[in-house]
Amino acid sequence: MKQEIKMEFLRSLFKLRSFLNAEFRKDSKASNSSINIPEYILMREIAVTSASSNSNTTLSDIREYLSITKAAVSQILRSLENKGLIIRDVDKNDRRNLIITITPEGQEMLRIKDEEFNERFNKITNALGESDITQMIEIINRMSKTLSQIKDQQKQGGFL
Repeated sequence: MKQEIKMEFLRSLFKLRSFLNAEFRKDSKASNSSINIPEYILMREIAVTSASSNSNTTLSDIREYLSITKAAVSQILRSLENKGLIIRDVDKNDRRNLIITITPEGQEMLRIKDEEFNERFNKITNALGESDITQMIEIINRMSKTLSQIKDQQKQGGFL
């Protein structure tokens, strides 16, 4: 593969990451206690899971959903708790489990971030088209799966 393609791939990933981080915090109506993308996704997952079932989202569910480590999940939860957006309690029926509740402040933050995200997503979708968005999602998912396979094979001492 040509060196130019490798470097353009790397620059593109960096630009996307930088853009997403900057864009997500930009012009926030909730800037006094803004949240980043992983915090937003985690809060969204907690809200959806608690609304659609009688069970809580487990830490392993969160790790798998976000493709991050247990330590990273704990760090995100601690940050959200310090901002007053969630409350973590130990499950009285099974002390190994946490019960995570979104506070009223967290629900308001989630409402604001949902509005902001939906507005930006609609603009991006209008500019790129649903087909390009779907293709981008498929490529990112394939890349994530490939990187996960490489990581697993490296752990086992093999190669892709």
